Amino acid sequence: MRRVQIWSVLVGLWLLLILPALAQAPGVQIEDPDTVLGSQESVRRAAQRLADEGARVIVVAAGPSAGQTPSQAEQFLDALLARRNIAPNSGQLQPNDILLYVARDARWTLLLYGQRWKDNLDPVFQSIQVEQMNPRFASGDLAGGLVAGLDAVRTTINPPVPTVVYLLGGALVLTVIGVVAVPLLKKRRVSADALAAARERMQQARKTAGAAIADLDRLVEQAQAKAEYDRISYSQGNIERLQSLQAKGIQLFHEAQDAFAAGDDQQEAKAVLAIADYDAISAHYARAQEIARQASAAIGEAESLRAQFDAQGTPNTGPTTRLRE
Repeated sequence: MRRVQIWSVLVGLWLLLILPALAQAPGVQIEDPDTVLGSQESVRRAAQRLADEGARVIVVAAGPSAGQTPSQAEQFLDALLARRNIAPNSGQLQPNDILLYVARDARWTLLLYGQRWKDNLDPVFQSIQVEQMNPRFASGDLAGGLVAGLDAVRTTINPPVPTVVYLLGGALVLTVIGVVAVPLLKKRRVSADALAAARERMQQARKTAGAAIADLDRLVEQAQAKAEYDRISYSQGNIERLQSLQAKGIQLFHEAQDAFAAGDDQQEAKAVLAIADYDAISAHYARAQEIARQASAAIGEAESLRAQFDAQGTPNTGPTTRLRE
């Protein structure tokens, strides 16, 4: 009996030591009590990509359950985290945790993370919310906003690796083997150079497309700010023309982001990429850049129309009547 008691104590101590580590282990947990996400598949894939970087990823999306105000939404989140044994509250996440939260009815979002990720995310977490997540949330695309936020966090934690070409091994082999191996080594070098060139094209295409999308993101934000005043500045017909162009631009903006993400996904799908793979990935980024150009053109056309309407001075309140003196 005494031996059983000793073993029970040892097992209890072992559990006390290992359970905190298990609680911080990489993984994905999605909470959607009001099923506001519809299908969770795209969110789960994006969360798993982030978890593969070593994080425990918690995604919470709620509708009426989270209330109508930010304070109610925060209380709901704290209660859910405690109930699921994730954390005592949103301010006490585990060091390895990354949490994304959207409360639809309260119009409130959060991007929270543990101590491990502070150096990476402190400088950028607000811009990720404002530029990547909130525009999609505002359009009603909760899943898309969460995917954009998860992917932005992942690329911040683990940015694309720059091109590195290793030629020392080939040079050493050439020295050892001598003249007999020269033709073979030349052939291999041609292949290596072609592969490196394909990789460089892909990385340049990614860089160019990323810059185009970043510029477009700022343009969309400015256009949305101006659109708030359209209804008090122009006639109904002119407002509809502006809304149509701006909606087209925003839709294309989302398509450009999707094309860019498709390139990233294909790049991660294989451990070793061939020239054809790099070319296919470059095509995704080129498509993202072209769609971004089309979106900029649509938003630019809307801006030109505003300038035209302003020059015409057309009011939206009907004819005016001079006061009698």
